Amino acid sequence: MIPFPFKGGLQKWLSENSYGGDINKYVQEMITQSMAHSTDNNHVTDAMEIFNQEKRKPEHTDSSLNIGTFETHDHVYVRVHIKDESQLATIKVFHTSNQLIIEGLPFLEEKHVVTLPSIVKMKGAISEYRDDYLQIKMVKKIDLQFTEIDVRN
Repeated sequence: MIPFPFKGGLQKWLSENSYGGDINKYVQEMITQSMAHSTDNNHVTDAMEIFNQEKRKPEHTDSSLNIGTFETHDHVYVRVHIKDESQLATIKVFHTSNQLIIEGLPFLEEKHVVTLPSIVKMKGAISEYRDDYLQIKMVKKIDLQFTEIDVRN
């Protein structure tokens, strides 16, 4: 932690220190020391290793199915690439408040579960097929129920 250097006033501190009034030099030295301290304890390198391991983990993707999700202020959208429009007759789409389930694509016995980026309402979802994409639009739900978690020292 960086100590507060101005006890007794700025002028007194400047006259007692070897920085000769160069506050910028003092600040840069303190930042360098604090960063060196945190890297000595391997806090930063441990976090970077964990981040890199997470990036290397392959996501659960099926090469035969291209699914994308995004959200706006009011809606969550899921886009599924479907080359053959005749497949629309065989697929079934369901959703919970936080997941979208697609059955029958690309084969009848297959099931895909997509985790949604936000919770959605159970009613009001619509779908539309256009330009080789099935787009599903769901209304976001604002969750006003909070549960407090007790944090003890």
